[in-house]
Amino acid sequence: MAAKFELKSKDVDILQEKLRRTVPDAEKTINTYLGEKGAEELIGGVTKYTPVSNWEKKHAKNSMPYKAKPGNLRVNISTKPEYGYLYFPDAGEGTSSKNPVHEGFMQDGVESVYENVVNGLLEAVERIL
Repeated sequence: MAAKFELKSKDVDILQEKLRRTVPDAEKTINTYLGEKGAEELIGGVTKYTPVSNWEKKHAKNSMPYKAKPGNLRVNISTKPEYGYLYFPDAGEGTSSKNPVHEGFMQDGVESVYENVVNGLLEAVERIL
């Protein structure tokens, strides 16, 4: 289970224009931002949307269940192995199918912070201009 952060076409156009005028360190700057501050923001967004059951137990939402895997011009947010069961509410499968409101919560969390991440990314690129 993972949530994917991808730039929308309008944001790619803005970023492309800024990169066209920038220095060769732009790709490194983007990767650093996405792997650090961007990942932190994205994990926070996904955590905010993580469902909590009515059971009396320690819940994943309060246990830092996500990890970031940076790549070139991207970052994937996924669960740590011990929280793999969060797949079921995210996919709306198993007993989680009884509560469809949680389906896709990871991507909803990414979308909730999308603008913040893009703005931070653009600011990071502007700093090296």
